[in-house]
This record gives sequence, structure tokens and C-alpha cells, in this order.
Amino acid sequence: LAPLAEAEWITGSTYAAMPRHKMAEGVALPIFRKVITYDESIEQATLTATALGVYDITVNGVHVEGHELKPGWTDYRKEVTCQTMDIAPLLRKGENEICAQLSYGWWAGEISRGVYGRHTPLALKAEVVINGQCVARTDDTWQCRETAVRFSNIYDGEVLDLTANCEKEYAVRLQPQMGYDRVVERLSLPVRVKHTLKVCTTVLCAGYGFIGIHTDKLPTVLFLDEGIVVADLGR
Repeated sequence: LAPLAEAEWITGSTYAAMPRHKMAEGVALPIFRKVITYDESIEQATLTATALGVYDITVNGVHVEGHELKPGWTDYRKEVTCQTMDIAPLLRKGENEICAQLSYGWWAGEISRGVYGRHTPLALKAEVVINGQCVARTDDTWQCRETAVRFSNIYDGEVLDLTANCEKEYAVRLQPQMGYDRVVERLSLPVRVKHTLKVCTTVLCAGYGFIGIHTDKLPTVLFLDEGIVVADLGR
């Protein structure tokens, strides 16, 4: 069988078309979640996944390293690549939580100019194998919840709503007729984190208006009418 042939494409209930340039009202980027229980000793464990969109995996709250910007770019009309990750060090006996965060990436972001997923929801396919046995595949037993990320785009950055209620979970939707069934193992080298820079500069804006740049120390902040924030940067 081809990779992930028995896994279903799953989507969230409200995560539909990519808004052009701006976030759409009431639309958030999804996290898909599955809890698996395994009570035997774990010698080998892998997670194979792909997405229509860029995806990021955590196991028991820990980021699975080794591949970034997964699954990378392909011509989705021809094939979608998948990645297989070693998750044995992150698992434990008993309950384990698998989460996948999705964003637009090359699938539906401005970088692809609407060629692929402009009117198609973000979707995930995944499979978890422990000691040679498949213990979970994406199906209707997975859950979905929204995140504080309202917009995320390779070209245009990210928009967060830190007041969002991200606790409620929803049933996923199965998408058996998506037409993106040619899934192949990724052959190119993975994108890896080589160095992490310390954040030392903050750009403050009100709406689309630039206020200033702050480094090292917190500024004095004044809250004015109509949602405008002014910061005294001390220089």
C-alpha cells in the first residue's frame, strides 16, 4: 500500500477557504488532537503524516523535531509528500496526546497565488505505529479545536487573538473525496532549525500605523481612545 493509504483526510468544521490577504471573521487555524493509550513497553514508535497546508506535531506537549515547514512544497495536483518521525522517546505507558497544528503554507497562502487550496480547507492525514502495530489513524475519532492563530502566511506573517477561547473541541470532518490521494515519502532533505535568535526588538503598531521600535527594556505604555496604544520608548 502507498503511505497513509488507510488514513482519512480530516478537516475542522469551520476552517474553509483561505482569506485573501486578511483573516476572515470567525475563522481560526486548527489543531487536531488524538489521545492514544498503550500499556506495554515501547521499543519503536513512528508517526507518519502529511497535510494540505503546513503542519507541526507535538507529542505529550513536546515539539517533534527534525522536520520544519512540513510537508514542504510540491505540486499538490500531482502528489503530496509525507514524513515519518521517530516519536518513541516522547511516548510513555498509558495515555499519550498527539496534536497537529495546521497553517496555510504553500497550500493556500499568498505564496501559491491561489493555484491550489484557495477554496479548499486545511486537511491532515496521519498514522501512528508502535512496535510494528498501527494504533491510530486519522478518522472521525480525532478532535479539533481552534487556536489563537487567526492567520498565518509565509509572506504576510501571523495574526494572534490572545482573547480567543481555545478550549472547546469539535468533531472533525472526513473528506474522502478530496482528490489528493497520491501520497509519497519525501525524498528531499528536511528543513531543520540550525540556530535560534533571541528576541530583543519589538515593533509596536496600532492598527496599520507604525509607532516605534523598542529594545531590551519594556516601555511605558499609554492606552488612548479607539484602541490606539502609544509607547514611551525613552529615546
